Amino acid sequence: MPIIRALTLMLPHAKDFEVLKDMISGLKEVKELLGDVWTIRVSVGVKIAFEEVKYLINEGFLVNAYHERLKDVDLDKLINYLSLRNTYVALRLKATDSLSDEGGRVFKVLRRVKEELGPEALTRLGFFIGGEIETPYFPLSYPINEGVSVALRYADALINKPSENYAGIITNLLSNYESRIKPVLKSRGLRYLGIDSSLSPWMDESVVPIITELSGSEFPNPGTAYGVRKINDLILESIKRSGTISLGFNEVMLPVGEDNLLKDLVREGRLRLEHLTFLASYCVAGVDMVVIDESKVLVKGVVKDLVAANSVKGRPIGLRLIISDSDEVKLRSFGPIPKIRTSYRS
Repeated sequence: MPIIRALTLMLPHAKDFEVLKDMISGLKEVKELLGDVWTIRVSVGVKIAFEEVKYLINEGFLVNAYHERLKDVDLDKLINYLSLRNTYVALRLKATDSLSDEGGRVFKVLRRVKEELGPEALTRLGFFIGGEIETPYFPLSYPINEGVSVALRYADALINKPSENYAGIITNLLSNYESRIKPVLKSRGLRYLGIDSSLSPWMDESVVPIITELSGSEFPNPGTAYGVRKINDLILESIKRSGTISLGFNEVMLPVGEDNLLKDLVREGRLRLEHLTFLASYCVAGVDMVVIDESKVLVKGVVKDLVAANSVKGRPIGLRLIISDSDEVKLRSFGPIPKIRTSYRS
């Protein structure tokens, strides 16, 4: 059954603490009134006090309050912030910088976070390539306007349905959710910013059968990129047909650690790193929640490929990596995630 994946309070500017408390109290009331909300989140565009971050976490929020250019990161401060549970970080790369330097910086950050906090913290660390985008999705959320953005979980509404029904299903979902959410937010004095209609998986709610249905071939065989592109086109068509307010990525997402069928394909060796870097040209996060070898050369290679994908696509791309020397990483919230294979040879 589709649900609201995230209600995210977007705050591009600093707020008086008492005002902030009123806003999050209002959002908690909205969560209770709507009933089918999975997570509540706060995305802050400016640095806020450590105590405020702790307060938001204790109130049940996921918090993204660390946005920085990669080359300017203070690793000690980053580690201190990520040491708190439910905190998220978005770091941005610049394609104009030396790719070798940027890839090396990514590896340095990944290794330090893993050494200090363990692999779980890497799931809360994301990298932008190509600039920030206003989205409720963590860790890449970036607040541009003040208000509440929305993400949905709806893959299971499409699984085992004919592909010719997809546009109608998504259109109805968007219309129904917006008509429910807008008045409830308004009643609590909160501005509605819109829905990021991205198709994102969660464990058994996999995007794989949907891509397979549209491509006419097994994932990730030739034809898969066509299926991914078709989903993106259907999402945009549904937004237009529904007349709903849109923001964010509005594309299919492929986070390996959050999709059980993607995990199985990695475990079987059928889904390889090269498939995901290739698909990054077609979806926002082609290399997302992926376990790879703890190799500086390999990380730098992935960064180069995603920068190239960004230049072709012309839209921001996300990256989330878990480096490990083990064949499998076991995480509390995601279960075991197998390391992905690659044809790379040193």
